[in-house]
Amino acid sequence: VTGVQTCALPIWGNAELRQNHLESALAAYEEATKFGAATDIAWLNIALVKSRQNKLLEARQAVQEALRFNPANVLAQKMLAQIPR
Repeated sequence: VTGVQTCALPIWGNAELRQNHLESALAAYEEATKFGAATDIAWLNIALVKSRQNKLLEARQAVQEALRFNPANVLAQKMLAQIPR
């Protein structure tokens, strides 16, 4: 995977998510986490997909991963507070 492809992974994920192609969006975001491309944002997007799939425990875990990479991410803090335990 080249640098350009790495940067394109979140964009591809967003396009797939807009079309409600959850599995391919999830694959793009998971791949992005491997290359450090906006890792906290990629984890938040994984949480969004998991939430849409009604996998709330996995969504919560993904938000916690986002916070591990960036504890100051206010959006992640808010998302964590909104996901039921």
